[in-house]
Amino acid sequence: MSVNNAIISENGMTTGIAAGGEMQLSQYSLTLKKTDLNHQPIKNNYALFRLYDKDMQKCADFMTDADGKLLLDGLSRYIRNGTEETGIYYLKEIDAPNGYELSTRIYKIVINAQEKILFGEKGPAGNEDANLQEVTAGTHPEIPNRKLYSVRLRKTDEAGNAKKGARFRLQNVAAGYDMTTPAAKDVSEFVFYNLKPSAADYVLTEEETPDGYVPLPSAITFKVNADGSILCTSAPDPAVYKTELKEDERVFEMTVINKKMAGFRVRKVSDHGNKVLGGAIFVLTPIAPTAGSEIVKVTSYGSGSAYFENLAPGQYRLSERQAPTGYYKSHVTYLVEVDASGNLSVKEEPYLTPVTSEISSIPMLNFSIVNEKERKSALPFTGGGGRAVFGYSGLLLMLTSGLLLAKDPVLSFLGKGNGIRGRVR
Repeated sequence: MSVNNAIISENGMTTGIAAGGEMQLSQYSLTLKKTDLNHQPIKNNYALFRLYDKDMQKCADFMTDADGKLLLDGLSRYIRNGTEETGIYYLKEIDAPNGYELSTRIYKIVINAQEKILFGEKGPAGNEDANLQEVTAGTHPEIPNRKLYSVRLRKTDEAGNAKKGARFRLQNVAAGYDMTTPAAKDVSEFVFYNLKPSAADYVLTEEETPDGYVPLPSAITFKVNADGSILCTSAPDPAVYKTELKEDERVFEMTVINKKMAGFRVRKVSDHGNKVLGGAIFVLTPIAPTAGSEIVKVTSYGSGSAYFENLAPGQYRLSERQAPTGYYKSHVTYLVEVDASGNLSVKEEPYLTPVTSEISSIPMLNFSIVNEKERKSALPFTGGGGRAVFGYSGLLLMLTSGLLLAKDPVLSFLGKGNGIRGRVR
């Protein structure tokens, strides 16, 4: 069709100029469409392509528009002049849309002598044209991108309840990836976008942990392989994390589980009828990895119990500072250990005899310490002024005896004369 000497092809893809009755086609164009693997256009997310001639020499760069369309113009049809050929091009993506894998495909474009445009992925050596297909009027061949993986984290407790207040960091030095989630105390889910394939591990660490919960004992690591598969490389531990790959969404879901910080209950009872005793004072003293402030608890008068909770990993020593009124103080101490995973154990010293829970329905280690009731005829071990009274009485007796020795002549004679000497044994 000719309009004012301009030649426009029926499919709208070629233009030319008519001069002296001869048609000299000089320009052709081809419109492609950038899509995802579900054939949905990638809009408002630009990709950059480079066009090469048949010798893989750069011709020009082209960018997709807001609708995801890529217009290649200024193309020439096939002409052979000796060893020179035109109308053969190669197209390669050099910058993918954000959040998508860079395509490694090389596309071939041929505009043949019959003005037909052929397009397709470049075939193997010796058969490059195997995938070429004619581009018909009104069609826009797709140039797809596979979406990069995202990691969606969900923070829960052991019962599966969402927990807020965590903060995570995901790193892969080789892939140039380093992202830390914001410090949001009201969020329990996080997403890391645009994970590129890498031979190196992605390393996930927990930077902050919800209050009262044990942090991740170690980093979680995984690989994103070139074929799109994801492989966890850290030791599997269902008590710490669970994973699920949703390939259709290109999402790697991970549930990170925090255990509640360790704790235990100690109950004070009497050796007479197992009666619960209030008013005992217990002290829990950190001893490793470094000494810290002691924790002091008093047993309640209702249940005779004291609770020690939210214990960070480390070693502690439990001792009784003061016995309930009318009872001897227990001199037994206990070694309390909390490992990196939040598991707690209590051992009676000095032989480190393990202590076991007495009541299974209580969701923490619980045990009792027995106090012996004071006997009226015995010197009290703790509390009140009994010890001081007996001390003063003894001192008074010693002073009285000394005075008698000094004043009584018989006693003085026995002590000084006739070569008699006394010796303390």
